Amino acid sequence: QLVTGIGITQTTFHLTKKLLGESYDLVMNIGICGAFDTSLSLGQVVRIYRDRFSDWGLDNGLEFTDVFDLGLELSMNEPFDKGWIYDAPPLNSISCHHLKSVSGFTVNTIRTITPERSDPTLYADTESMEGAAFLYVCRKMKMPCLQIRAVSNYVGDRDKSRWDIDGALKNLNVVLSELF
Repeated sequence: QLVTGIGITQTTFHLTKKLLGESYDLVMNIGICGAFDTSLSLGQVVRIYRDRFSDWGLDNGLEFTDVFDLGLELSMNEPFDKGWIYDAPPLNSISCHHLKSVSGFTVNTIRTITPERSDPTLYADTESMEGAAFLYVCRKMKMPCLQIRAVSNYVGDRDKSRWDIDGALKNLNVVLSELF
């Protein structure tokens, strides 16, 4: 068990330190997320099958262009696949087929307004502050990995009184107890 703390930097450091010199059958990222997709219910537990660093690039205040479109990083450099990083569960891993599979954005900064993106195909269902960092480290270190999160809030709504962190954590624990 490892608690990395919040954000890309802490996740990258603590996870890399934990995985160095070790081998695991499965590395899981368990946590909460915000949802862009309002068809996802507060408290709903989902599998984030792909994630990307969504604010890694140039934001001119009106439009965002990621590092791939800027030509600063190749979108197909391993572990990226058109800028996305996909999970890599082992074939004999736990079954989470009953969970909805969704995409995720990983952010450094929480914003109430998301700038327009230069490529309208680059949208996600959820937002977290760790997911892509987790997948990046695991994929670079050739570790099987899976990300499961529960929706605690809707992105853009920063009024914490409308969030349901307790419900999200409760549902997450129920799903985890069913999986293990």
